[in-house]
Amino acid sequence: MAGSRTGRSLQAAAKDHPPRLLRFVLLTSAVGCPLAAGAAVLSLSSLPLGLRDTAGIAVFFVSTLLAELRPVPIDVDGKRLISLAFVFIVSSQLLFGWEWSVVLGTASIAAAQLPQRVGWLRLTFNSAVYAIAAALAALPDLVASTHGYARLTAVVFASGALFVLTNVTLVCVAIALSSGSRIRAVLVDHLRHSGPAFLIMAFIAAQAVIFWSLSPFLLALVSAPLFSLNLYQRSIVRSRAAQRDATTDSLTGLKNHRAYEAEVGELLATAGADARTMTLCLVDVDRFKQVNDRYGHPAGDAVLRVLGGLIEELAPGCGYRLGGDEFAVLVPAATAVGTRLMDDVQRRLSAVTPKLPDRVTVSSGIASFPDHAAEPGELKKRADLALYHSKRNGKGRSSVHEPEPEGERVESWLPDDPRLRAAERLVAAVDARDAYVGQHSIAVATLAEGMGRALAFDDETVARLRLAGLLHDLGKIAIPDGILRKPGPLDEAEIEIMRTHPGVAFELLGGLDLDPVDSWVLHHHEHWDGSGYPDGLAGVQIPFGSRLILVADAFDAMTTRRSYRQEISVEAALAELREQAGRQFDPFAVEALETFLAGGGPLTGVAHEVGVTTWSS
Repeated sequence: MAGSRTGRSLQAAAKDHPPRLLRFVLLTSAVGCPLAAGAAVLSLSSLPLGLRDTAGIAVFFVSTLLAELRPVPIDVDGKRLISLAFVFIVSSQLLFGWEWSVVLGTASIAAAQLPQRVGWLRLTFNSAVYAIAAALAALPDLVASTHGYARLTAVVFASGALFVLTNVTLVCVAIALSSGSRIRAVLVDHLRHSGPAFLIMAFIAAQAVIFWSLSPFLLALVSAPLFSLNLYQRSIVRSRAAQRDATTDSLTGLKNHRAYEAEVGELLATAGADARTMTLCLVDVDRFKQVNDRYGHPAGDAVLRVLGGLIEELAPGCGYRLGGDEFAVLVPAATAVGTRLMDDVQRRLSAVTPKLPDRVTVSSGIASFPDHAAEPGELKKRADLALYHSKRNGKGRSSVHEPEPEGERVESWLPDDPRLRAAERLVAAVDARDAYVGQHSIAVATLAEGMGRALAFDDETVARLRLAGLLHDLGKIAIPDGILRKPGPLDEAEIEIMRTHPGVAFELLGGLDLDPVDSWVLHHHEHWDGSGYPDGLAGVQIPFGSRLILVADAFDAMTTRRSYRQEISVEAALAELREQAGRQFDPFAVEALETFLAGGGPLTGVAHEVGVTTWSS
């Protein structure tokens, strides 16, 4: 009956384990179990022992068993554990003989795992591993011929090294055969994580031998370093786990917005130093609010989990959930790779999305470093603009940011006129004092030009709009550095000083015969409802160029990070502009910006509606 039960158990094990793993486990057990049995016979033949040795073996067995019951984690997932039993197995071999160390090791691991019901095959394998490791660890003591503390230290380290290498190697081979991984990779990974802890335990094992030899009561002194090692290792793991949790999105398992902010600058700096390209893909779930409203938040969460899983599968370690239904993927590759990646995400999502009546799609915007932007904030802004283009052009698609034509600079926008060159030098002086002003003016100029084209204005008017965008902050040359560079909001007195810059710019441009550009610059802070400055103009009283500059100015300010506030997304900025349309902004100017950003055709028939009858006023 026993033989038939064993045969059935082996058949079941063969079904549950890969053949190579099963053969390895059985071979290891075939070597280790006779070793354990032989050690037990030799141990019994040495009985009876003296009181000191009997008490010592009992103390070491209990200590080994407790160490096995409470292994120490060495990674945040708890998948890698080390046992402090190493200390007592190695030291017992020097104190009581190799046979007793084998018995203590196999008996403790078996006693610790029996209550866990790990299965007979695993229990036998683990016990055999301890028997083989403990037996091989006895070799240095058998061949060493000298005596003294130097010999003891050398033997302990050599025995410990053999025990660890044998134990870890046998276990890692089993793990690799079970998972299909490469044996070398698994072995190196485990040794890298456990090596430092075992080095410390080798010192403690030498102390245990010395203390017990001097007086059994001194063994209590070993508890202090063991407790400290245990406490230190657990605190390190908890600290790493807390750090991981703080930078990990709990729903998707991807890194979160905090991790993105912490990593993107360093990744771009490294890529710049190595002359490599980094591509940022911003991903947004289409009509996600409708999914939540129609099918409930659990369905929406399921969609986000699936999308997060796909991103991690297709770009391991490169994905972030920035918040809500917005994701980012930052890959060390060219734009074309990012485009293919987003196509794969789109294709795979349609196949694995939780079953909903409506097909779930994503839109994405793609921009690359350094081709499209040279710093993190601008890169995200470019990708966000491309994402908005995808959203406004049918959703369920990817768009790559389209940069300005190569070689086109601000200087080329200006006619070859000495008066304009003078204005250009003034703008350069402002840029030298505050780089943000220069970059912001270029962005506003580009937006203003695009809005003019969206409104189907003639080339001359568009050129003037672009020039006005470039010059709109010229008056900040007169603003004190303490206000211009202040890393925070301005107080009331500082605001009043800052409000003088349109008038200063108008005065500087007054002798250059740039009408109506100088007038547009003067009034670019006037509000549609009359609450702006400097003259409190309202509605069509405000020059139309000024209304366009105001919208472009506000949009770029909202989507650009400053030291005292975070930037917001293109969608959020446009939502704010729509909210303020009819109060702060001209509704048609807001519509023109949206049309330009979406890449749509020109708006027609609006000049009469918005009061554009002449560009000289």
